[in-house]
Amino acid sequence: MLVPSGLILGFGSEDPEIRKTVVIKIRKILQNFPPAQFIQPVVDAGLVPDLVSLLDSNDTELQREAAWIVANIASGTTQQTEKVIQAAAITKLVRLAVSPNEAISDDAVWALANIVRDSAILRDRVEDEGGINALVTILNRDLCPTDVLRRAIWAILCYLHP
Repeated sequence: MLVPSGLILGFGSEDPEIRKTVVIKIRKILQNFPPAQFIQPVVDAGLVPDLVSLLDSNDTELQREAAWIVANIASGTTQQTEKVIQAAAITKLVRLAVSPNEAISDDAVWALANIVRDSAILRDRVEDEGGINALVTILNRDLCPTDVLRRAIWAILCYLHP
């Protein structure tokens, strides 16, 4: 399976609505196919750096969509997870993990968990960039949403037992 060329071109658009539409379409494709079938085509299309850059967006819907896709890519092979790391995702995911937006926080924590469970080297990178401290911060929050709390606990377990 290939990423449709129209979606790849949409990432180059200056129109933020076109970019958002493209990201949503990619997420929907990933949702409807087993990740193993679609992660590599997204990586091969060179979209990982663009997706990671969207984690800095001021548009929370776009951040959430990008975080969801990045979490899925990070659930793939070590090489796919490394593409996420090479795109400088860890610091952005750490920042989003403590976001007040529950959906964004949940997806960022999920991505961090996928990274720490991949290997000891990537686990250490997440720790070095403040990821474990962010997860502990989530555990210490008052009124932390249950889903985010569960995901943070899972991420810490992944950290402790890679």
